[in-house]
Amino acid sequence: MSPIFFDYIIIGASFKESYVRHLGMPVEGKLIHEFEGIDVGNWIRVQLIFIDVIGGFTDLSNVD
Repeated sequence: MSPIFFDYIIIGASFKESYVRHLGMPVEGKLIHEFEGIDVGNWIRVQLIFIDVIGGFTDLSNVD
C-alpha cells in the first residue's frame, strides 16, 4: 500500500515536540519525526504513522 499524505497546520511547537491540526476534518496529531525548524501557523505535509482509535490520538511524520 502506498503512503497517505495530508496537509496540516502547526498548532503547537517546542524543541521536543510539535502538534498539528487538519482544518478540513476534526483531526489533530503529534509530529513524531522531522519537526525541527517549524513554527505555529506553518503548513506542512505529513504522513500518517499510527492511529489509536481507543486512545484518540494520531502520530504523524513531516514529509516536507
